[in-house]
Formats: sequence, C-alpha cells, structure tokens
Amino acid sequence: MTIDADFAQELTVAGSHGTAQDRISAVKLAVTRQIRAGDPTARVVHTEYFNHSFAPDMVLDWPNENIQRGVFIRPSTDAAWIADDLQLLAADHPLFYALRGLDSGVETASHKLVEDGRLTRSVLNDQAMEIDALVADPWSISALSTRRRAGPTFALLGQAIIRGGRGVLDEESVVRAVDTTENGFAGAAEVDAKRTGAATNLLQRLLDVQQAGRMTRLLQSVWEGHGGVASQFPARDLVGGPLTDDDLIFLLRDLSRPGAEFWGRVARNVSAEQLTRLPLDDPSENLQLLMEALVNLIEVKALRISDEPLQLGEAENTPRWLLSRGCIVLRGDGWKAYAAPTRQEQLPTAEEWPGLGVKETRDRAQRLGIRVTDVQLLGAQSSITWEAVGNVNVINEKALSSLAEATSATVGKATLALRGGGRVVCDLTTRTAAGQTSAKFILGELLRETLPLLRTLAPEESDLVGQVLATAQGSLF
Repeated sequence: MTIDADFAQELTVAGSHGTAQDRISAVKLAVTRQIRAGDPTARVVHTEYFNHSFAPDMVLDWPNENIQRGVFIRPSTDAAWIADDLQLLAADHPLFYALRGLDSGVETASHKLVEDGRLTRSVLNDQAMEIDALVADPWSISALSTRRRAGPTFALLGQAIIRGGRGVLDEESVVRAVDTTENGFAGAAEVDAKRTGAATNLLQRLLDVQQAGRMTRLLQSVWEGHGGVASQFPARDLVGGPLTDDDLIFLLRDLSRPGAEFWGRVARNVSAEQLTRLPLDDPSENLQLLMEALVNLIEVKALRISDEPLQLGEAENTPRWLLSRGCIVLRGDGWKAYAAPTRQEQLPTAEEWPGLGVKETRDRAQRLGIRVTDVQLLGAQSSITWEAVGNVNVINEKALSSLAEATSATVGKATLALRGGGRVVCDLTTRTAAGQTSAKFILGELLRETLPLLRTLAPEESDLVGQVLATAQGSLF
C-alpha cells in the first residue's frame, strides 16, 4: 500500500504534541488536507469533538450543492467497533475515517454475521452501503487525491466519492473504480454498451443516488453526444437523462483543468437556453473551454453589440466568454456581443446609433466577403428599401450609391446571405443581428458574419476574435 508521505509525517508530528488538544487539532488538520486533496471544493469545519459516538469531528459542506457530511475520525481500526457506530448514525450518511488500515475486527454481541469469530469486510461494506455511509482509510483517500491529478474523470469520481461515496473504501477499490469509470467514459464515446454498462453498475454501487445520478448523466451525455440512442443507454436501475443545470454549474465551477477533450465530450447536449440560466462568475476558465467546444454547435436567436468599457476590477483579458443578463456574451475591448438563446427580447436594451454610409457598409461587407441582399436607406423623414433580384450584391450597385449621395441617406439595415445558408438582418442603428420568424443561427457563424459589420474592430483584435470563433481564416476581415 502507498500513502501520502506528508500525511504520514503529519500524524507522527501530531503524536509528539504535549497536550491532548494539540494532538487532536494536528490530526484534524492532517485529515482535512487529505480530504481536500480528494475534493478541493469541500469546505471543512472542525467541531469541538473527537472520537465521539454521535457528534462528528468535522463537517464537510458544499454551499453551492446544499450538501453536508459529517466526518468521524476513528483511531481504532476495528471494523466491528465501526459497525456499531454505523448503527447509531444510520440517518446521517457519515464518512468514517480510520487513521490506520481497517482490521477485520472481532465478534461483538450486536454482530452475528461473522467468519471464524471475526466480522467480515463484506458485512461491514453492506452495512455502510445500506445507510449511504463511507468507511475509508488514509490509503484510499490518498489514492483518490493521487489519481485525480491524472485527468478530469478521476477528479469527478474523487469529488463524487467524498460527497456521496458509500461502503468500505480501500486503495485497491479506488484504483478499480477509477479505471472502470474512465473506461466507461471512453466506451460511451464509442457507444460501447459493455464498457459503459460496467461503469454505470459500479457507480450505482459505489455512490449515493444524488452522486450516482450525476455521474450517470455525464456518461449518458457522452453516449448521446456520440450518436448513442438514449433508450439503449446501459443503466440497469438508475435513470440518467440529460445534464441538469446543477450538473453543468458543478462542472464549470468545481472541475479543475479538465481540458478541451473533456468539454468536447459533454458539450453536444448543452443548449444556449440552459447555459444562460447558470449563475457563473466571470472570469471562468472552464467556460472558455466549454465555449470552444460549443461555439460552432450551439444555436442562438439574435445578437446585439453594446459599447461597454472595462470596469474597475474586471478581468482585462479579452476576448473572452461570460454569461450575463440571460445571454451568452463575448467580451471585447470596450464592447460586448450579447447572444440571446431563444427570443430577441432577451437582448439588453438597444443603444441608438446613426446608420452607416453606403461606402463604409460596402467596405465592411467586402472585407467579410459576404453578399448583401437587401438594404434599407434612411433619409431625414423617410426610408427606402433596395432589394436584390437574383444573386446580385446590392451594396455594389452604383445606383444605390448615387441615391444615397443625392438624398444624404445612410444604411439603416442590411440583410446578409450567410455562407452556411439562411439570411440575417443587421440593424446598424441598434447594432442588432436577427433572423426572421423562427430562424436560429450557429453562434460562431452569426458572430463571424455580422460582428465586423456591426462594429469596427482593429486588425489585432480581429485576429484574436477570429481565433476564439475558430475561423479558418484567423482574421475576421
């Protein structure tokens, strides 16, 4: 067995303290460090108790999840004694932390399921699972913290075990669990029912209903995202289903450096509507990775550009993604592009802008390399609409320029024929891009083909925005 060398040293030092209280405090600090290595998002509160039958030595909580779990540190490694404590705390889904490896224990009056006069590990495991309690030792928790550094799947499972693991956990079972789970995620990406089913079965045994449901939904999201049929997803008794808002905000807030590959697995079942419901602080590194996977998948209804200087204390790195005012937002240098998920009315109130001159509109459209099918010219007291016949690019019409010059008219609206199909109306007086009726657009395409028309971008910023939007050309111009 392997154990965290720092933890072993901390226990040795703890035993050398002169007073019992100092020894207890040092032990609690050592256990706290180990638990938070397995789940860095856990908040740990020490109580005034130690080795008490009813009161926990520490309480773990996760405010964003509304979860609490009492931790009972047990210097004794006698399995029968721990089994007695389990019966007293059956309603509290506790975590028992044995400071040394678990012994088989000895027979007591309250435990008759014994083998050769000793309580078996399997009996203790069954009792712990029945009340959603977790019995762990330093070797198992150390294995969790070590394995979480190997990738996002390991980190997710480690956090799920700390929050809702059940049964008896040792180093061997941790290694087996993380390997089966990682293999299950790989299998889900290949729509392999055997490997995926092995993972869902293990998660159902190892975790309580809440945590098993989350991990199963993640697996199902990968399964469906790679073409698997929902009705054929191999979950024996536990229903997975789509990722909930809580699942997604948990991943965005709590998962450390999962990488683009992980987000590519789960992004396919995330909608713009769901994303904009999430209360996520800015900046978020995970949101940038998720949007990298989503930008050319996710559909939105409309787009609006707003001039907004950087605020005091705001992150200065631009362009970046954030969630604000019910919209997906691309933050630029002095501006924000708001994308509404389902209705144009979800956009923030429009600012009023003068229209563009025909020449400036033509120059921007030519840099975009996109065809303008309709133009609305705004005069002092009236407007006129110039429509294309066939595949003409009306912004290049000399007659249009002559009319605009003679009447001092500006372009109020320009309708663009998107390269991917469909048309979008750009209102230059409100810097808004939207389709007609029920039309929706891929977010990346809508931004690439309307942002440079709605707002002037410097060449350097254009290159950066192009990279964020995953354009083949790099620059938007």
